[in-house]
Amino acid sequence: MYLILDTNTWIFLANGYDTKKKSYLREEHFNLLDEFIQFTSQPDIYVLINDIIIDEWNRNEKSIRKIITEEENEISDLNKKLQNEIKNIYKKTGLKNQNKNTKEIKNKINNTINFIERSEKHIQKINEIIYTKTVRAEISDANLIECSKRGLKKIAPFHNSKNNIADCLILLSSIDFVKKKRQDNQYVELPAAYFISFNKNEFSSPSNEELIHEDLIDLFNSANISYNTNLGIAISSSKETIDYIEKETYLKYIGCQFVANEELHTYHIVELNNTLFVQRRTSSYLNPNQLFIIFNGEDAITDSEKRNRYYNNFLHLEAGNCQFCNSLHFVCTCGEEVSIYDTNDFNHSCDCGFKFRMLNEKAVEY
Repeated sequence: MYLILDTNTWIFLANGYDTKKKSYLREEHFNLLDEFIQFTSQPDIYVLINDIIIDEWNRNEKSIRKIITEEENEISDLNKKLQNEIKNIYKKTGLKNQNKNTKEIKNKINNTINFIERSEKHIQKINEIIYTKTVRAEISDANLIECSKRGLKKIAPFHNSKNNIADCLILLSSIDFVKKKRQDNQYVELPAAYFISFNKNEFSSPSNEELIHEDLIDLFNSANISYNTNLGIAISSSKETIDYIEKETYLKYIGCQFVANEELHTYHIVELNNTLFVQRRTSSYLNPNQLFIIFNGEDAITDSEKRNRYYNNFLHLEAGNCQFCNSLHFVCTCGEEVSIYDTNDFNHSCDCGFKFRMLNEKAVEY
């Protein structure tokens, strides 16, 4: 059996990023990876990868390292808060006792330490899978040509005008690999294979999201490939893990809106690897470096709390620049892609009514 995971499935395994909540899950991706390892350790089960997946993991490993660093800073902040709480108790009672607050802080510290340790092990596990437990399905020139043809004809996975070159190449190269295995080994039937993707908008049928898109049926049938939108179901995970995996699109790449539709080249890609911070219309600006005066009876404000107050004043929009024309693209709060070619224009908007303007290099909603 062959397992083919698209880039967003690998991303979810890597860091558990939940695009609906705009936050990282704390447990579910750890559990899913352990079950994935257990499933793929069985005889005659192979995971197919290529350079696209390896490059994507290398980028995401850096993001996980950044999360670990932030968690380590959080421990430092919590330790300071704990010491201040103990001092307050001592002033009031003359004893170094614990109260509800100190116990909660200690629990947070222990949970954070546990999360860091699990994240470090998580990185080691994925590196071991990718570099020692997988089979390479190399991308051929024929795959590149077929991918371009599908893009020009606007057939799945390019029917929705999004740039899905990476996942299309993963699929095409894997199909060729599985079919070649049949020829090499003279299989009477093709070996079973499963393509797993959270990208329902790109690969699912408009009439039934559990079925493959009509444009891809012949391709899938030619290699006896089944389609699934939930990795937990595909590997027979526990019900708890399956319930945690939300079936949603994990958008990472889009096509540049300024490139002529009749041409499709791999360098006309916008990788959403940055964040556009737009100050909310209903918020007031808060400087995280400002001095906070603590009055009697109030708890000290940690650096982490200051950062949270600051970042909550902003909308966090996925953004990136076209690799060809350098135009800025971002995903609006409504889910639509918006492009900005003239960076000298102060006012920008989306068809949904969302508007913001650039003021002294800061984006402000209006």
